[in-house]
Amino acid sequence: MRTFLKFGMVLVIILLAGPVWSSEEQPDQVPPRWSSWFSAQGLQTSATPAQTPVYQANVTPTSYTPPVAPANVRDLSLEADRPRTQGMLASTTWLKGALATETEVANNQGEHNIPGDTQNDPAHRMMRLGLTASSDPAARYGITYRTAGQAYSNGPDQAQKEVWGEWKNGLTTLRSAIGQQHNNVDGDPTRARLEQNYGRVGLSWNNAAWDAGLTSSYILGADPLRNGSDNRIKMQTVTASVRPLNTLTIAPLLGYRTEQQDWSGVRIDSPSASLAMNYKQSQQLLISAIGNYSGIRSSDRLIDLENVGGKGILAWDIQESRGWTTRMSLEGGYNRQTNRVMSSAETQDISGLLRFVLAPF
Repeated sequence: MRTFLKFGMVLVIILLAGPVWSSEEQPDQVPPRWSSWFSAQGLQTSATPAQTPVYQANVTPTSYTPPVAPANVRDLSLEADRPRTQGMLASTTWLKGALATETEVANNQGEHNIPGDTQNDPAHRMMRLGLTASSDPAARYGITYRTAGQAYSNGPDQAQKEVWGEWKNGLTTLRSAIGQQHNNVDGDPTRARLEQNYGRVGLSWNNAAWDAGLTSSYILGADPLRNGSDNRIKMQTVTASVRPLNTLTIAPLLGYRTEQQDWSGVRIDSPSASLAMNYKQSQQLLISAIGNYSGIRSSDRLIDLENVGGKGILAWDIQESRGWTTRMSLEGGYNRQTNRVMSSAETQDISGLLRFVLAPF
């Protein structure tokens, strides 16, 4: 796998030295599904008209607050107490958009940080680099690198490097990637480092009224605590989004994950499914609902769990005046976990929340 990854990097470098320099068009935005670890989902370079300057550079601030969906209102926290990050993003394009680069550095913010200035503490910092090139309007490829300290709030203690390629033809997009990732980025000798090689292949179709996607991926890892024994993970995901009305969006999702542990011979299966619906009658009224199911079962029958849950939100603007709007939302949630190995560990929770928000337009 290491040889394959090195070959992929060399191939990208060779392609960059080829016909990429004659492109007259700016590449489209990178789909976010492969860049979920970036603090601002995916590369930020957006499509521009054909008449683009030979060179452009921009520096913009970035911020990210992880979404929180607690099962119970008792788990809610104040906005000021929620973990968040802030940073700076430098993006450049060369040769009329044929080549684009990004560099981002971000640090933790918020009340949960260790007291004092953490700007110069590597444990609270994330850095990522990205390079994207295109040889023609239908094909793009690139390299990404990301590393985050042990105390960083989004994807902590992880380093990742990846080579990817993308090809488009009409409504169809094919994207593949290979990469490596590991933890213990500081190289602490008292902690083991888990290294994994992975690969992903995705096929998607996009239309004005619907879109769908199929993704297959694998992870090969070695556990240093068990004499380097291997474990293999395979994942398949099917997603869709249907818009029968301009005000209504329905999005189903199906997933299946399998893990094979060589050291124990155990196989773990994890199916999942969800269905989300968003109805926006107007700028003042929004109705949102989601239901989900997930399970995890091991071949040795020591694990057998099922989770069923759902959440609904009714939100509307009740008053607008002098550049401010008052929004009110009613939220309700339900979650049940069934443990077939230990029935006494089963849990069930129902929660409700009435929220008022005063926000600027």
